Amino acid sequence: MDRTQKFFRLLDRKTRARVLACIHSISLGSFDLLDIRALSGFPDTYRCRIGDIRIIFQKFPNGNSVIDVGFRKDVYKRLKR
Repeated sequence: MDRTQKFFRLLDRKTRARVLACIHSISLGSFDLLDIRALSGFPDTYRCRIGDIRIIFQKFPNGNSVIDVGFRKDVYKRLKR
Protein backbone atom coordinates (compact mmCIF):
# COMPACT_ATOMS: atom_id res chain seq x y z
CA MET A 1 0.00 0.00 0.00
CA ASP A 2 1.50 3.34 -1.00
CA ARG A 3 1.52 6.61 0.93
CA THR A 4 -1.51 8.10 -0.85
CA GLN A 5 -3.70 5.09 -0.09
CA LYS A 6 -2.69 5.22 3.57
CA PHE A 7 -3.50 8.93 3.67
CA PHE A 8 -6.98 8.39 2.23
CA ARG A 9 -7.66 5.62 4.74
CA LEU A 10 -7.05 8.14 7.56
CA LEU A 11 -9.74 10.49 6.30
CA ASP A 12 -13.41 10.30 7.16
CA ARG A 13 -15.91 9.90 4.32
CA LYS A 14 -16.91 13.54 4.09
CA THR A 15 -13.33 14.84 3.96
CA ARG A 16 -12.31 12.14 1.49
CA ALA A 17 -15.18 13.17 -0.80
CA ARG A 18 -14.12 16.85 -0.59
CA VAL A 19 -10.50 16.00 -1.45
CA LEU A 20 -11.51 13.79 -4.38
CA ALA A 21 -13.87 16.50 -5.68
CA CYS A 22 -11.02 19.01 -5.50
CA ILE A 23 -8.69 16.66 -7.38
CA HIS A 24 -11.37 16.19 -10.02
CA SER A 25 -11.80 19.97 -10.38
CA ILE A 26 -8.02 20.41 -10.71
CA SER A 27 -7.85 17.76 -13.42
CA LEU A 28 -10.62 19.55 -15.34
CA GLY A 29 -8.97 22.95 -14.86
CA SER A 30 -11.94 24.41 -12.99
CA PHE A 31 -10.44 26.58 -10.22
CA ASP A 32 -13.42 28.88 -9.53
CA LEU A 33 -14.35 27.77 -6.01
CA LEU A 34 -10.95 26.40 -4.91
CA ASP A 35 -8.37 28.02 -2.62
CA ILE A 36 -5.40 27.98 -5.03
CA ARG A 37 -2.05 29.72 -4.55
CA ALA A 38 1.24 29.56 -6.42
CA LEU A 39 4.22 28.06 -4.57
CA SER A 40 7.23 30.34 -4.55
CA GLY A 41 10.43 28.78 -5.81
CA PHE A 42 8.62 26.15 -7.86
CA PRO A 43 7.63 27.22 -11.40
CA ASP A 44 4.07 26.36 -12.46
CA THR A 45 3.46 24.60 -9.13
CA TYR A 46 0.38 25.39 -7.05
CA ARG A 47 -1.39 24.21 -3.93
CA CYS A 48 -5.05 23.75 -3.17
CA ARG A 49 -6.06 24.07 0.48
CA ILE A 50 -8.82 22.09 2.15
CA GLY A 51 -8.45 22.77 5.89
CA ASP A 52 -5.16 21.13 6.96
CA ILE A 53 -4.96 19.13 3.73
CA ARG A 54 -2.94 20.34 0.77
CA ILE A 55 -3.02 19.16 -2.83
CA ILE A 56 0.14 20.08 -4.71
CA PHE A 57 -0.17 20.18 -8.50
CA GLN A 58 1.46 21.56 -11.62
CA LYS A 59 -0.24 23.36 -14.49
CA PHE A 60 0.65 22.31 -18.02
CA PRO A 61 -0.75 23.57 -21.34
CA ASN A 62 -2.45 20.22 -22.01
CA GLY A 63 -3.73 19.66 -18.44
CA ASN A 64 -2.81 19.56 -14.78
CA SER A 65 -0.89 16.95 -12.82
CA VAL A 66 -1.35 16.26 -9.11
CA ILE A 67 2.05 15.78 -7.45
CA ASP A 68 1.15 15.08 -3.83
CA VAL A 69 -1.78 15.00 -1.41
CA GLY A 70 -1.41 15.11 2.35
CA PHE A 71 -1.49 17.07 5.55
CA ARG A 72 0.08 20.51 5.51
CA LYS A 73 3.41 19.87 7.25
CA ASP A 74 4.07 16.54 5.54
CA VAL A 75 3.39 17.74 2.00
CA TYR A 76 5.73 20.71 2.19
CA LYS A 77 8.52 18.60 3.72
CA ARG A 78 8.26 16.07 0.90
CA LEU A 79 8.16 18.82 -1.73
CA LYS A 80 11.55 20.20 -0.73
CA ARG A 81 13.34 16.87 -1.24
